[in-house]
Amino acid sequence: MVVDLIVCLDSTTPGAPALLAKAVSRAAACRARLRVLDLCAPDALGMATSPTSLEFVEDMRAAFRLGRVDGHHEMAPTDPAGLLERTLSADLVIAGRGAATSPHRSGVSAPALGALGPPVLIEADGSAGPAGRRILLPWRADRASTRAIHDAMPLLKTADEVVLVPLDDGSPATVMRRLAGRGVRVRAETSVDDADSALAPLARRVGADLIVVGLGGPAHWRAPTVLTLLARLIDDSSTALLVSR
Repeated sequence: MVVDLIVCLDSTTPGAPALLAKAVSRAAACRARLRVLDLCAPDALGMATSPTSLEFVEDMRAAFRLGRVDGHHEMAPTDPAGLLERTLSADLVIAGRGAATSPHRSGVSAPALGALGPPVLIEADGSAGPAGRRILLPWRADRASTRAIHDAMPLLKTADEVVLVPLDDGSPATVMRRLAGRGVRVRAETSVDDADSALAPLARRVGADLIVVGLGGPAHWRAPTVLTLLARLIDDSSTALLVSR
């Protein structure tokens, strides 16, 4: 169950309203609390006082009222450690592409995602609504996939279809039965050998709007193969990603 949502955005950027709308829609559907962490450059008093930010905050409050969402806005800490601490209590962190849509921060990088505790949903550029109607679920019999399925379960259960693609020769029959037993509408695709190059084209072919990626915990997420896969998927802005630590 998703109870606490955080969306990281920069209120001065063009993509902020669309990212907020997706976060509000998801919070309303989950009946979750929503915190907006604003990554914009603050003034001397640590406030967002640019005309664009002030207009955004007014529109944000209206969106909260319209969606009947318990939400509030706060300035994000300027240091990475502070931002990490602020996100630890969330069930899900929502961000956009490229510096979490902020030119003032270092960016949505693979190391930054690996440092976060909660799963991170990176929304696709230009999509009309929140992702998760058709989900591509890469799977192998390891800890990373097990953790990813656990973290993604609230989204998997509400998806129109989950497409499971094996990344090795192991049979997915057991995990598919378990998913079906949880009410997940799941089917299997043919296994792929090279996840780095195959997942993004496969997502487009099956019409998936979300790919689930498991990092496998701190002992594995710095591995070059994991970083390469994440970098390729983040660069492909047509599909959202759910990154599970």
